[in-house]
Amino acid sequence: MKPKVLFVYDHKYPKLWKDGLWAALELLKEDFDLTKFNLQDKGKVVIDPLSSFEFVLGWGAFNSSVDLALKELKVQFPQKKTGLCIAGNAFPPENIDAYDVLFYETEWYKPQIESHSNTIRAFGVNTDIYNPWPEAPIIWDFLSVGSFSYWKRHEKIIERTGTKMVIGEIQRDNWTESFD
Repeated sequence: MKPKVLFVYDHKYPKLWKDGLWAALELLKEDFDLTKFNLQDKGKVVIDPLSSFEFVLGWGAFNSSVDLALKELKVQFPQKKTGLCIAGNAFPPENIDAYDVLFYETEWYKPQIESHSNTIRAFGVNTDIYNPWPEAPIIWDFLSVGSFSYWKRHEKIIERTGTKMVIGEIQRDNWTESFD
């Protein structure tokens, strides 16, 4: 029997969510009984009792709706193992020890969570596996993929010399940041 994992997220447009994290969750279904729960569906979707899950993983920023929901869960089930895929903000988080594991994306964020005993860099391209095809011509010197948001730090590409490409999407609820 596969271990039961609950993945909690808050996405206003879940049908449009098809990124690397989404794909990784689909792969996890091979080894885990994974249930995805969108906080936007609160009251609409019935999930198994929280006590039936061995691990609860959230995706969100500190102080986001997901972070607050998981911290509330820890109050109800103090022994429940939880983790957070950190999304967004760069300010020093509070109560990071509420989580058993923190997954972060970039090295620039690591100093914010160094005091936590179990952090894992878990996003981005794994260059141990993915390498450029040797015969392929180099078209872009710098390539970034993802939403047009400050935390992606696309402005760092501007400072570089060479051909550049940023592929992403405008944040539906944050047009100002995306166009900036």
